[in-house]
Amino acid sequence: MKFWDFCLFMIGLCLIGWGGITALGGTLQFLNPDHEMSLITYLVQLFILGVLPMGAGGWLSYYAVNESKGSEKAESERLVLLLAEERGGKLSAAEVAAHSRLTSEEASRILESLHGNSICEMQVSEGGGIFYNFPGLDEARKPNAAGFVDDGSR
Repeated sequence: MKFWDFCLFMIGLCLIGWGGITALGGTLQFLNPDHEMSLITYLVQLFILGVLPMGAGGWLSYYAVNESKGSEKAESERLVLLLAEERGGKLSAAEVAAHSRLTSEEASRILESLHGNSICEMQVSEGGGIFYNFPGLDEARKPNAAGFVDDGSR
């Protein structure tokens, strides 16, 4: 989770807490037999000072967590694509896990997602191993001895 996402998450939790405490305090005040508040005033205060902050805080926390997950997934996919380019366009989940911080399950999930989005093709070797071929990142895109990629644009 990035710093900004963490800040949004914490602000959301504070809003939830503040709204909950305000709603509880207002309810206890309304239940007090000596209260001088009408039902309409109580409901308006409960909604504005309790329910709205709790709802906004819940949405903000949810957004922060999901935004963080989305950026982590995009980062992981980018890592897999760069690794595929380095490896000549052919990868297995074990290779991804060995050359990244991803577990083999996470690597498999990302490769299957890329396959589902038609970014790579799944191939099964004679030994039963699953490999993913990235057509645009095949051998022709490998760097030459000087470290440059010949993209054929000349």
